[in-house]
Amino acid sequence: MLSTAARIRRATLALKAESAYGTDPWVGAPAAGDLVPVDGPTPSEPRGFYRWRAHSGLLDSLPGTPGELMARIAASLRLRGKGSAYAAGVKPEADLILRPLGFSATVDATPGSEKWTYKAPKAPTHESLAAWFLQENADTLKLLGGFGDGALLFTAGAPVVLDFSLMGIHGGRPAQALVTSQPSASPIHPILASASFQIGSENYAAAFRSLRINLNNIVSAIPGPNEANAYAGFFITRDPDRPITLEFDPQAVTAATFAWFTKWGNGTLVDWSFQTTGAQYTRVKFSGTKAQISGLGWGEREGDRTHPVVLDLIGDSGEDSLVITFD
Repeated sequence: MLSTAARIRRATLALKAESAYGTDPWVGAPAAGDLVPVDGPTPSEPRGFYRWRAHSGLLDSLPGTPGELMARIAASLRLRGKGSAYAAGVKPEADLILRPLGFSATVDATPGSEKWTYKAPKAPTHESLAAWFLQENADTLKLLGGFGDGALLFTAGAPVVLDFSLMGIHGGRPAQALVTSQPSASPIHPILASASFQIGSENYAAAFRSLRINLNNIVSAIPGPNEANAYAGFFITRDPDRPITLEFDPQAVTAATFAWFTKWGNGTLVDWSFQTTGAQYTRVKFSGTKAQISGLGWGEREGDRTHPVVLDLIGDSGEDSLVITFD
């Protein structure tokens, strides 16, 4: 093998909260403790390019002009608790990612029942993130002032995965050697089983194979003609036609068992909740007190009839359409 090969397994992602928007929080390079054990980190550098369409009487192309530049990093993270009692300085691995995805974060340090609770969509100022993508034998990409969008992916019997994409100010490509760190092997990631899934006032335990929660954030850019790459920053906003949604494929049942079509037609509000396996400080819980069926259909899964459902997640007291609890 060539010693200059840029092996994709020899790449890491360092994350750190910013104390001042768009300002690199690291003094020097990231350390091993800044690495987050993500799967498949993928950088990109979206850039405007303006082709020159001047008429010359010829059919040859003319040189264009490179324009504005931003940074983007996508990856996925398996969810698990910290494995020990939570406190202000003891947080789940997902903490740094959930905040720039528009979640609020609150710790309850009551002895014996410590927990971190994350709620979306947060309305006040969101917390920005800095990221360094480090690659063996290739450039490092620095992202500043990052915010993002994401989705939670659930499959019966499998770990829960948070897919996310961060967008931010292009902070350059510093010369930096790869930083590595062996992730903690414990606790083992919990799976979607013994989930106590329930929906509606009937507490119906729907049988399904897969479920997906889409945050549907919109990350917008602030133009910056005085900035080197023509972007002053980014922010999270929302489209009222794109709420947070929960999509899953419950087994088809009769109306007497659970009246999906009646609830859909009446616009009935339903609550829902479920959790992963795992002991205290390992498990993760997901819930919402109000949701509405916005889409319902007919499908099949391995010969079994299903009713693919789309739930629009709705706030109860505000900024709580989706609640994730690590306890």
